[in-house]
Amino acid sequence: MTNRIPFLAFAMAFAVATPLSADWLVNRPHDQRQSKPPRSLSEAKPIKPGDAWPNDDKFRWLRGELEIPAEIKGQSVNGQCVGLRLNCGDGGEVWLEGQVQARFDNDHPALVLLTSNAVAGARIQVDVQVYGKVQGGDRFGEASLVLIDRQRACDPLTVTVHASRPTGPVPPGLVGLSQGGGMADYDDATAAKLKEGGFKWFRMDNIFTSVLKKMDKAVFAASKAVVDGTFKGGLYVGTLENDGVGIPEFLPGRISDDLKAELEQVKADIIAGKVKTTP
Repeated sequence: MTNRIPFLAFAMAFAVATPLSADWLVNRPHDQRQSKPPRSLSEAKPIKPGDAWPNDDKFRWLRGELEIPAEIKGQSVNGQCVGLRLNCGDGGEVWLEGQVQARFDNDHPALVLLTSNAVAGARIQVDVQVYGKVQGGDRFGEASLVLIDRQRACDPLTVTVHASRPTGPVPPGLVGLSQGGGMADYDDATAAKLKEGGFKWFRMDNIFTSVLKKMDKAVFAASKAVVDGTFKGGLYVGTLENDGVGIPEFLPGRISDDLKAELEQVKADIIAGKVKTTP
């Protein structure tokens, strides 16, 4: 049996790192994950790598104003691929230009491609939504710039695995393999050959998104009704029409623009009553 496994390798194939000189701010806490970064950080406070992270069950936005240096560990950055390696709190998600670029946890730092054509002095804003305490992450652990090999940053690779043949050594610079794109799970023979070849870990990234139950909308609606003098009690039902439910943002490249448009049409049809969601 032969499996062809396409994957992007830049998240595990970085070169030398250098501590990042940047201005970081941490925002006031909120109780639920937010669907996009705020325009401004109210009541924000300065923070730097190495500082303690609040020990509670809250979400916070971390914002960095980064400047690309002339060199990273003595190597010129001009025209190169520069990434940000970051870890904070108990994990979270890294945003660039309004798009989620990577998710991480306290055991697996994020590596995000900031630019594929670096210019010294260029400034980049990075937003990070950091999750509350779940497994013990209690520190702004790391924020470093790295040079990333261009081929591994920009070009997909294909590994061909045959159950009856050796895989050969792991390609230079790789330490593991992340399966994605909605592929089926590895069969036992393929997994055994990958491990034999030196791949260290496997991850099944087959979940495209989840469901948002927007409890903040229900609380706001009830509170507003009390203030307006129209509160009557009873059952609140969150729907697409009143923005009480939804789905989070997809990771870039996980689904096509055509499928996104189809989902938006389904949403509109549900709101219009053309698609029934109850018997």
